[in-house]
Amino acid sequence: MKAKKVYEFRTSGEIVKMGNDVLIKKQWEQFLNKHLYRSDIDNIKYEIKNGKVYVYSDLELVNVENLPDYLIYIKDDFILEECPITEIKHKLKIEGNAIFSYSNLIEYPEIIDFGGDVILNGTQIPSIPDDLEIYGNFDLSGTQIIYMPNSLYVEGDLNLSDTEIKYLPQNLKIINGSLDISRTNIEELPRGLEVYNLDISFTNITELPDNLIVKETIYISSDMDIENINDYNYEFI
Repeated sequence: MKAKKVYEFRTSGEIVKMGNDVLIKKQWEQFLNKHLYRSDIDNIKYEIKNGKVYVYSDLELVNVENLPDYLIYIKDDFILEECPITEIKHKLKIEGNAIFSYSNLIEYPEIIDFGGDVILNGTQIPSIPDDLEIYGNFDLSGTQIIYMPNSLYVEGDLNLSDTEIKYLPQNLKIINGSLDISRTNIEELPRGLEVYNLDISFTNITELPDNLIVKETIYISSDMDIENINDYNYEFI
């Protein structure tokens, strides 16, 4: 007896989605061929579902002015160093480190869900959102930042050196990390601050809060005169 043929029927919506995924795949591969840095396209692990691209490897790009809005997930590190991109306009989740050093970003990409280090040094970002939580190191050194929100949570090192910032958040929490505010206009530290290392060299700080906890070393410049610096382990830079 001959086996009966089994016919598989697809709805018009499913056919449209399949066709859209094929189109997105073509566009995505063209984008990678143009912007991928020092890697063969075959080394990038990704999948396309319902017209969206999910990347499961590191992704380093060059000369990017705009990110395609169908790219919504990167499992590992995402690197956009020295790129002309000025803003990221769509929701994007990055589970690894996000490195945007010396790119032309002019706004903090708050639509991105970060999972590791956030490296923004040398960008044009002037401020960061309220109640921000960073689950790794946070590098804002050399940026245009002039405003800090009332609350900031960082699970790693916070680097604000070489910025025009004058005040630190009163509710600043740095977990298992150090703070670098060297070469800023900051004049005082928030109460209850606890860090591993503290670099306050070339600032206008003249006194440390009574409840400041520095587990390792405070770094100061030789011209600084701080009243209670002898209560801590310190070194000159």
